[in-house]
Amino acid sequence: MLRCTLVRLIDLSADAPGSFVTSLSRYPVASPLARLEARAETVVTSLLHLEVKLSPFDRFVLMLLDGSHDDSAIVDEVDRAVARGDLDLGDAPERAAIIAAVGRAIQQLYLCGLMIA
Repeated sequence: MLRCTLVRLIDLSADAPGSFVTSLSRYPVASPLARLEARAETVVTSLLHLEVKLSPFDRFVLMLLDGSHDDSAIVDEVDRAVARGDLDLGDAPERAAIIAAVGRAIQQLYLCGLMIA
């Protein structure tokens, strides 16, 4: 088993079962450590003990994943940040494009092992 771990065929972890999610909730929650790290850094630590490099957009979305926002509220926050000039998404994207981008970002953060609920 140690050989399999060394070549990344399997992953051994000391985390308690259930420390990260296998499906997303309506009000997703990212790891508090990752949200804290994202305030100042573009690289955050996943629940799998890996470093994850975030784009400015993913970083912005990650910081909103505290369980108080559903997808619609996150899209609204992104829309407001773009309007204020805090987030650059190029030429004023349509709301449908923002919805799709938020969905992809949340899915990617989930796949990177950053979500707890």
